[in-house]
Amino acid sequence: MSETGGKTGRKPSKTGKVVKRSDKKVAKKGKPGSRPIRGSYGRYHYKLFKSVANLTQPKEKFGISKAGMAILDSFFYDLVHRYSMVISELIVKTKKASVTEREVQTATRLLLTGELQKHAVSEGQKASQKFRQMKGKTGVSAK
Repeated sequence: MSETGGKTGRKPSKTGKVVKRSDKKVAKKGKPGSRPIRGSYGRYHYKLFKSVANLTQPKEKFGISKAGMAILDSFFYDLVHRYSMVISELIVKTKKASVTEREVQTATRLLLTGELQKHAVSEGQKASQKFRQMKGKTGVSAK
């Protein structure tokens, strides 16, 4: 073979040793030890609160502090993380390749309790039914 290693995926280093390409370390971006930047869902929380406030008190203005928004974001990310963990366990146990509404409903039943669970399941069923109806109107075939 030639010095470059040919088709083996190896190339000589500056010292003359042949080094695998996969052995090289990839430089990380950003500062060491820094947390990844994640977006805020504050815009969506605010829209939800505004719609709820308009239902109960139409003329009242609604506001939320930065600390309150940070707590809501943290709660949301925690809930999404828990859902993803439970759903991934369900997928592994059922040996399926995709997530269906049944897995999401089961995860909801496992994670939430009491009235919150009942309301979440019923709202999810309503949203799923509405989606299926809209899908039928657009002419997209359902699998």
